[in-house]
Formats: sequence, C-alpha cells, structure tokens
Amino acid sequence: MNTTSLLWHYTFGHNFQRILADRTITPSTAYAVKEARPVVWFSRNQIWEASATKGLVTDDGTVMNLTMEELRDQGGGLYRIGVAQETAPHNWDDFVRMSGSSREIVAELRRIAKIRNASRKDWFVSFEPVDQSKWLAVEVLDNHKWVSAIYHQPPSITIHAT
Repeated sequence: MNTTSLLWHYTFGHNFQRILADRTITPSTAYAVKEARPVVWFSRNQIWEASATKGLVTDDGTVMNLTMEELRDQGGGLYRIGVAQETAPHNWDDFVRMSGSSREIVAELRRIAKIRNASRKDWFVSFEPVDQSKWLAVEVLDNHKWVSAIYHQPPSITIHAT
C-alpha cells in the first residue's frame, strides 16, 4: 500500500492505547468552546505533525515544550493512523467556517502552527468519529522510521486494519 497519499492522525502511546481500546478516534474538544464542533485532526505531513507535539507540566507548574523524541519517551511512543482523504474531507478553511470555533481559538491555532513550524495547509478534519474500519495503516515510530504497529503491540492487542 502506498501510504504517501494518506492523511495521518498523529498521537502518542498513552492516547493510542485509548484509541485502540475504543476502536475509534473520537472528535476532540481541545480548543473548542461550548458552541464549537469537536473534530478529529489529521495531517498530510508524512513525517510528523509538529502541532501534535505536546508540552509537559513540571512539578513546579512550568510548561516544558517537548521535542518529538522527548514526547516519544515521555508519552509511551509515537503512533499514527492513516486514512483516505475522503475520511477527513475538510481542510483548514472548512474547519474555520464550519466548526463554530471563536476567532480567539482560531487565532490560537494559527499561533501554535507558527510557533511549531506547522503548516495549516496540511491540516484536515473529520467532524465525525473515525472508526477502525476506516484505518488504512497503523504505524509506530521505530528508530526514526514509521513501521507497522501490528508487530509492536503486546500480544493481547490486535489491530484489524482493512
């Protein structure tokens, strides 16, 4: 399978385990106000979506921005789930128009993109949950290379990618 045409939902191990258990990527309410529609974020970036990198709150309350490697180490690995473009058909402009997100939230997302050198042109969303039947690839970052996650999971976890 040619994975270069896929859109990717990037995440780290702790979230990935929840996604596997649910067999669904659930729309996120992060950056959403009450009136806004939750979304599942995807990226066409084939290496890593910089906006998926999280920060770590230290014991003294300081937020430390993590590198991709630090997120992998602190978060239980880096994973991505690939889907066809029609699964996440809405680009950034569609998101802004359709999500109901406030101008402040949109401005914050733009700011995050700029800080992290991410491109909003790479961002796509689904307003619906993305269940396992739509997953075309499930991969883990192993030694700086994306490889099938099927062989990297504990024996009790089975991934059924179709």
